[in-house]
Amino acid sequence: MKMWKIPKVAADDVVTGEFFYVDITTLQDMALNADNLVVGGNGWTLTFTFDGTNAAEKLANVQAMAAYLAPKFLEHTPVGLHRIEQQKIFKLWDGLAIATIHTETGIVRTGAANTALISIGIS
Repeated sequence: MKMWKIPKVAADDVVTGEFFYVDITTLQDMALNADNLVVGGNGWTLTFTFDGTNAAEKLANVQAMAAYLAPKFLEHTPVGLHRIEQQKIFKLWDGLAIATIHTETGIVRTGAANTALISIGIS
């Protein structure tokens, strides 16, 4: 088991003190849609919802986030995972403000800074 701690995002901002924990070793798929990225594993589904000034910018943000997350997720799947790594929690964007998350992932909303990532939810 490799736990990932992912901050909750709602209304274009990180929700202080609220997180989701998922076992990334059960990752099964990533679906890129017009304005969201759906990442699923055994017993969990994360949905990242994006905004943009038009459909193309929204899709570009979905693609940028998928390109950012995929290699990080794959590092922690069972194939390359060492036992010592299984005993730690990976903290995605720990302590980062929404502006820094936008910069780090390359997402953008033209004319409305730091509003490209609308939300991250779990089901």
